[in-house]
Amino acid sequence: MAIFISYSHEDRGFVEKLAQNLVLRKARVWIDRWELEVGDSLVSRVQEAIESSSALLVIMSEAAVRSEWCRRELSAGLLRELEERRVVVLPVRVDDCTFPIFLRDKVYADFRTSFDQGLEAVLEGIASVTAEGLGTIDRPEFHVDWSMDWGYLGERFLVKFLLVEHISGTPATAVTEVNVLADDGATARYREYEREGLDWWARQLVLELIRESVASRDLHVILTDQKPKTIEMGLRDPELDLGYGIHVESRRVGNDSGKDLLIDIGGQLAVIGEASRERFRKPTPDEWIRIGEVMTRLGTIRR
Repeated sequence: MAIFISYSHEDRGFVEKLAQNLVLRKARVWIDRWELEVGDSLVSRVQEAIESSSALLVIMSEAAVRSEWCRRELSAGLLRELEERRVVVLPVRVDDCTFPIFLRDKVYADFRTSFDQGLEAVLEGIASVTAEGLGTIDRPEFHVDWSMDWGYLGERFLVKFLLVEHISGTPATAVTEVNVLADDGATARYREYEREGLDWWARQLVLELIRESVASRDLHVILTDQKPKTIEMGLRDPELDLGYGIHVESRRVGNDSGKDLLIDIGGQLAVIGEASRERFRKPTPDEWIRIGEVMTRLGTIRR
């Protein structure tokens, strides 16, 4: 989900600089100048963006304090609702303005003396909702900590997932590693995006393919003892005729609960894919042009 920035248009220069720096660090940012189109309902689009965001950056300045529109966006009721949904609300201080009462107990990012130090504070504050390769899945019956990494195995592009599942009410824990290895064609495609600095977009396409594919498959293992269980399967992009090999290895660790463990690997990958989809940012207009140029070279129109 996006990082929503609430600000007075008198602070537009600062906000665009901040937003551009966040985008360069892979954050997905929502500001009205980038998102609203002619004919959009301002009130409904902004409300929708706030409600679907994972973090709200509140630009605090003398201009913002005077702004009626900012006060509407920053009502105490809305902030309370966001906190109940565990949305990160982070004030960003740009001058010596007076904070509203309902923001005074919050730690803020201070840009008054150093933009770089303020930016670092913002990145730390939103890290839990923007981390591209780390996360958790919380369910009543289990808790999964996961990480995702990418690189090359030999000459081929590789995406690797590590899933650690803790089963509620038992000492049982399962560790699963999933390796998704691209074929020569898929690797060449990734390298083409990588050369243009668009590797993050290529990863998004691969993760979307994985998410769509595992959702339609019954991908699970049953762990009966400490011995690992493995799955080998293929994955093919039907539009581009590119292939990926998937190797899964899952094992239980820790104390024996005395019961078999059913590990829903497909369901976990689908949730991770959805989380990654929400965190990935939209390309800027310039990046859309470069993406189009790469797609033209590759002879594909898939987005």
